[in-house]
Amino acid sequence: MFVEKYRPTEFNEVAGLNLAIEKLVNGSMPHFLFLGPAGTGKTTTAKIIINKLGCDVLRLNGSDERGIDTIRLKVKEFAMTQSTDGNFKVVFLDEMDALTKDAQAILRNLMETYHKNCRFIMTANYGNKILEPIKSRCQLYEFKMPEKSAVYKRLLHIMGEENIKVDNPDVLNVLIEKFYPDVRSMINKLEELHQQGTITNDMIDIDSDKVKVLFEALQNKKFTEARLWCLNSCEEPSFIMNSLFRYLLKCNLTGPQKIKVIEAIAESEFRLGMSVDKEVQMSGALVRIIKAMV
Repeated sequence: MFVEKYRPTEFNEVAGLNLAIEKLVNGSMPHFLFLGPAGTGKTTTAKIIINKLGCDVLRLNGSDERGIDTIRLKVKEFAMTQSTDGNFKVVFLDEMDALTKDAQAILRNLMETYHKNCRFIMTANYGNKILEPIKSRCQLYEFKMPEKSAVYKRLLHIMGEENIKVDNPDVLNVLIEKFYPDVRSMINKLEELHQQGTITNDMIDIDSDKVKVLFEALQNKKFTEARLWCLNSCEEPSFIMNSLFRYLLKCNLTGPQKIKVIEAIAESEFRLGMSVDKEVQMSGALVRIIKAMV
């Protein structure tokens, strides 16, 4: 897979990374908490740190193992024993914001008790789901959306290495707009489309005639029809919102109507970024847009 093949192995290869992190990777390394949207380099950075340290590691995903027993048994048993080389161990807890509050409370105690023997590296999409006592015990870094120019450069490198063909220079920009800031999804899509031959804009973007069908369903208050369109499109909800926004700019709505619809789309984009259940938020977005068109 391209995602693994081209995963950065050095700190300076991670687009937009705060390079101050590298200076903390030593024998007195603190606990780390990496916050930010999916695909912005949190897990990749954690793996680089672990590879640099060359230490014993316990890897867990909070979405799969989110209860008290995981923390009490697996983490405690690992953290309380000495490493094979005398250095500290590392617990790498990906998506730790999925842990229950009770599990986080136990984790906080383990971080205190076994600090001399074990460090914790944790990633999360949503900082508001993490207990404040855990945040206060970590060196916290927020992973912001990387510059699109840096993402473009990274994708261009992969295209050159894999001899990927495109029919026009704008294809990468369309791909970036669709998945931004999720670089992982961009790379996965690039690999998928590469299997189909020369990549065109139409293979990535939603055709404007198709968006028109969705727009007219919303205009006519046909919620079920609009919802089915979104489900059948298999597109990311945020990209559907972006496509609607671009279509809206050239449609024949009045100025006041456009303002209301744009406000509804903007609010929906924000909610989609904060939600785990995308389908529920997508449905809410359609309702808000329908109301705004009145």
